[in-house]
Amino acid sequence: MEQIISIPEMEKLVNRDYKTLWVWVKNGNFPKPVRVNGRAIGWTQSSYQKWIDESQTV
Repeated sequence: MEQIISIPEMEKLVNRDYKTLWVWVKNGNFPKPVRVNGRAIGWTQSSYQKWIDESQTV
């Protein structure tokens, strides 16, 4: 199973709060989170890495 990055972990990685993350997701500027175990929400490591790679090429 792929590693999941939690909301608090993601906030630290991108140095933004969760409200900003949701705005980015809504605007299509950040990967959509996935639901884990029916409750928890997070991002897959691969979707985050893809976002990083694409951000560096812009």
